[in-house]
Amino acid sequence: MLSRFNDETPEGNPKAPLMRMLYNPGAREDREENSFLCGTRETLQFGMREAGIDVNDVYVTYLLKCQPMRAYNKTEARAACLPHLTAAAAGWIGGSAPDFFDDQSDLIHEGNQKYVFYLSLVHPFKPESMISIFIPEDYEEYLENNIYPNCSVKVIEHPISTESVKDMFTNPGLIKHAISDGKLSHDKKSMDQPFLIKVGGNPRLIQNEDYYFTKLKEESFSFLFQVDEDGYPETLLQEDYNYPFGFGSLYIFAKMGTTEIQHPVAGFWQFS
Repeated sequence: MLSRFNDETPEGNPKAPLMRMLYNPGAREDREENSFLCGTRETLQFGMREAGIDVNDVYVTYLLKCQPMRAYNKTEARAACLPHLTAAAAGWIGGSAPDFFDDQSDLIHEGNQKYVFYLSLVHPFKPESMISIFIPEDYEEYLENNIYPNCSVKVIEHPISTESVKDMFTNPGLIKHAISDGKLSHDKKSMDQPFLIKVGGNPRLIQNEDYYFTKLKEESFSFLFQVDEDGYPETLLQEDYNYPFGFGSLYIFAKMGTTEIQHPVAGFWQFS
C-alpha cells in the first residue's frame, strides 16, 4: 500500500493549450500546515515567468495523485494511478513513446531504417488498450510508401502504458501535447469542422481516389480514425520543423468484427 501525505488535484486551466505532467505532487504545506512551495513547482513557475507564459495557459497534473511519505513500490503505484490519468486524457502527441516500447527497439526499427514516435491514443473501443503510431525518420521513405500494404507508417496496439522517461523514439520536431477527450458530432457536420482526430463515420479525404482503398477493401479493412494536421495546436511544431505529413492527414483502418475490432493498420496518408 502507498503511504501518502495528502491527495492532490491538478492545477491550472483544464482547457489550456499546454499541459505539464509531473511524476508526483510535492508538498504545499509543511507539517505545521504553513504554506510551502516545493522545488519542482517553484522551478516550473519561474520558467513560465521567464518565458512569458501566463498561468492560465498551462495545466499541471500528476501521474501519482498523492505525495509519498516514504519508499514505495513505483510499479504498483503507477498501476494504481494510471486509470485516473487515462480517464482525464485520451493520449498524447509528441514527447516520448509509451514505456511499453522501452526494450522493444527491434519491434520498431527495421535495419538501417529508424523510426520516431508520433502519437498514442487510448483505443476508442477498447479502454484497456492504446494505439501508438511511429513514422520513419526519413521523410522520403514514407512519402514514397504511403498506401497500404506498403505504407511505412507503423501502427501498434498495446496495453495501456505511461509515457517513457527514455527519449529513444522521441521526434525532435514535435513538442508534446495531451490529447483531450472528444465530443460527438454528426458525420456530415464534421466534414466542415477542424479536428485533430476523427473516429468512425466516413474519412474526410484530401484526395478522393479509389486506388487508396483497393487493397484495404480486398482484405476487409474498415475506417477506424484519422489524424488531421489541420487540427494541430499552434505550439506543437518545433521551430524550423515541418509538418510530418505535409499539412495532410493520416488514415487508420482496422478489421471490424461483430464483437471485436482488430489489427489496426496505417491505410494511407494524403496531403494537398
